[in-house]
Amino acid sequence: MIDALVYNSLIEIDYLKTNLATYNSGPAVFYAEAANDQDSNWGKTMYPRADYYMDWTANAERKTAGTLMVNVWCLAGKSIIPEDFTAPICEALSNRFYKDTDGHYCTVWTQNDPFNGITEEPATIGITISFDIMAFPVQATFSPDPVAGMQSFIKANFASSVKILGTADTPDDTFIPGALAIPIIYVRTDNQSSSFQDTYSVRWIQIDLYLHLFAPDVTTRNTLLRQVINKMVIAGECILDDKSPLFFQTAKMNLAADPLRNGQITISCRFGILTPQKESVKLNHIIIT
Repeated sequence: MIDALVYNSLIEIDYLKTNLATYNSGPAVFYAEAANDQDSNWGKTMYPRADYYMDWTANAERKTAGTLMVNVWCLAGKSIIPEDFTAPICEALSNRFYKDTDGHYCTVWTQNDPFNGITEEPATIGITISFDIMAFPVQATFSPDPVAGMQSFIKANFASSVKILGTADTPDDTFIPGALAIPIIYVRTDNQSSSFQDTYSVRWIQIDLYLHLFAPDVTTRNTLLRQVINKMVIAGECILDDKSPLFFQTAKMNLAADPLRNGQITISCRFGILTPQKESVKLNHIIIT
């Protein structure tokens, strides 16, 4: 999963490099549990230190794939306190995307919770910094593919203005969209239906597509959203990978929508798939007079 990428993000934070204890010549950051106090890789002290853990229990109501928790431990009564670490950790991890084999995940800060650590000497105090993990899986599947068709439509019309999340032009393994010069669009669907209406040998399918646009600032985001939806209204359709049309029926834009959870553009579309031809009865003994 993405635990190694999260680890790399944490150990690259300058404040952690400077103020955490040293373990194995680097900042004392651990997955799930710190090394024991007899480990020879520790530096002169074992505090402050940090550990992190990911719970992959999905929450459908909050539209999350899991939770990331970062714990910072400090010695009680010292000048460096756990709260000193919250701002640099949140700045480095919140709204950061991580690339995985099946798509991308984004960590979004939710809350900070102080706690009392070990009571016996050396006494410790700490803070848990919690993040929601949002999933952005690759949704392009098989032909005819409306998601891939919409991705191609956007790429053909906005090649220099936007990158498509989950395709070959996605940035590095980890990135924060607001720090990129070029906005990123994610295309997804979550429902498809058919009333089993046929036109000759074509059966029609209704599908809703959602566009999530991430941009470095509000003006760039809103301008690009309007440009995209206007292009769709003018075009009326895009061509799928099997050369069949995907017809745009209705398009809605909500500039105030959360790009992480809902997406700002919703397009209701219609496309067709070929139905198998039924075996017909052969006409024999035709007499023409």
